[in-house]
Amino acid sequence: MRLALLFALVVSGCASAPPSAEDADAAPDTTAGPPRMGPVFAGPMRADPVYDAATLVAAMHDRYAETWYETLSFTQQTNRRLPDGSVSVETWREWAAVPGRLRIEMDDPMTGTDALFVGDTTYIYRDGQLTAARADRNPLLLWGFDVYRQDPAETLRILEAEGLDLGAFRTDVWENRPMYVLGAPESGEVWVEQDRLLFVRLVEPAQSGGLQDVRFENYQRLGGGWIAPYVAVFQDDRLVFWETYSDMVADPDLDPVLFDPRRWAEGVAASE
Repeated sequence: MRLALLFALVVSGCASAPPSAEDADAAPDTTAGPPRMGPVFAGPMRADPVYDAATLVAAMHDRYAETWYETLSFTQQTNRRLPDGSVSVETWREWAAVPGRLRIEMDDPMTGTDALFVGDTTYIYRDGQLTAARADRNPLLLWGFDVYRQDPAETLRILEAEGLDLGAFRTDVWENRPMYVLGAPESGEVWVEQDRLLFVRLVEPAQSGGLQDVRFENYQRLGGGWIAPYVAVFQDDRLVFWETYSDMVADPDLDPVLFDPRRWAEGVAASE
């Protein structure tokens, strides 16, 4: 499963029948199949039984589907550690429409390199002109946002197509918090906090070798959902890339032109 941090790749490189979710109210047969893990309680008389990929995705969706924001805008301070040890700092503006769309304007949106993610395609722009379109899905958009509003069957279809090991599931503890862990580091390993069902970590092979560890931290409430305003990327335990969000707005009224790959310049005007 290709789970590279696409935000960073834009700067440094240029800059998919799924199993259905289990009924959340039906107790699994503990005499056959995976054992049931401890439920996560969201309030009185409510529990999310999670014991495999399908029930995890379903629980994440069902917990927030009615309240999670559909659109989002924010400003991002982007920090990237360079080979000489110094740190490059840029300001990016971003807009998202859930599920599957994210626009990133890096500094001046009509000069340099910018990116647009639409479904399973990444579009790269140089000086306001479309220069590349490649089949490449943004996994952080999928796990950090889309999973909460998108049909769980569609999420599972995407994960299967992307090569995530849906059969690898366990519980674990990280930073003193109980976690659900899906997949394996060799093809992408996803960590989800049990109590709030929030995505917190993605471990995967780094393009340059070793492992890359992406962490969503400092979650706070935003609208009817959540957002992690600090994202950190470690490679072999060394911090190499980090993002800090500000000016976060849930459910802003966004012009669809922002996410039209052939109308980048019109999107710039719409975002001003």
